[in-house]
Amino acid sequence: MHTYSMWLAGIVRLMFDDKRYTMILLLAWMTVTCCVFHQLGAFHMHFMTFGPSEETIFMGMIINTWNKWYCLATFSFLNTSTNEFLGNALLPWFQNTIQDHKCQYIPYTKITCVSIIMLYDVYTHVMSIFGIYLLFSQIDFLIIRLVADMIVTLLTTFWFLQHKIVDNERYLAEVQHVPVGEAVDPQEAEKTSLLPTSMVKSDDSNDNDDP
Repeated sequence: MHTYSMWLAGIVRLMFDDKRYTMILLLAWMTVTCCVFHQLGAFHMHFMTFGPSEETIFMGMIINTWNKWYCLATFSFLNTSTNEFLGNALLPWFQNTIQDHKCQYIPYTKITCVSIIMLYDVYTHVMSIFGIYLLFSQIDFLIIRLVADMIVTLLTTFWFLQHKIVDNERYLAEVQHVPVGEAVDPQEAEKTSLLPTSMVKSDDSNDNDDP
C-alpha cells in the first residue's frame, strides 16, 4: 500500500513539475467536464445558442437584432483584446519590478508608479462590470472573447520569449541557484522513482556485475 501511495504521489508531482504533463491533465479534465455537462443537458440551454434573440439579454438590454448583436460582439472583441494587452503589459511589471525586492531600481518616480497601479485597479473594477455581464450572456460572445484573448496572448508571449534561450540545464541551475552541471532535474528523478522496485534493483545488480 505504501508503494502505491509513493507511486501516486510521484505521478502527481511529475504533473506539477513538468508543464507538458500539466497541460495534458488540464485538457483531460476539460474534456471530462464538457462530457458530463453534455449528458446533463447543459448544451441545450439558451446560453449555448448563437446570434440575436428575444432571450439574449445584456445588462437588461434585449439583443434581438443583428445590429445590436454586431455592436456587442465588436465591443466584446475589443474589450477582451484591450484587457489582455494591458494585463500582459502591466502585471509582470508590477510583480517583477515594483513588488520584487530584488529589483532595486525603477524607471519612473514613485508617485508615477503608484498612480499607474491605482489607475489599473480602477480600470479593472469598472470594466469587470461589463465583463461579468458578457460572461453570462451567451456562448457566442464567450467564443469571441476567447479568440481575442488567444490572439493577444500569442503576440505578447512571443515578445516575452524572443530573447529566451532553450537550455534546460542552465534553467535548472538558475532556478535551484547552483552552478551549471550540479542541478538536479526533478522530472527525471520523479520518472525514476515511478519505475517498479524490481526494475530498479535489476538495473543496480547489472551495474554491480560489470567489471
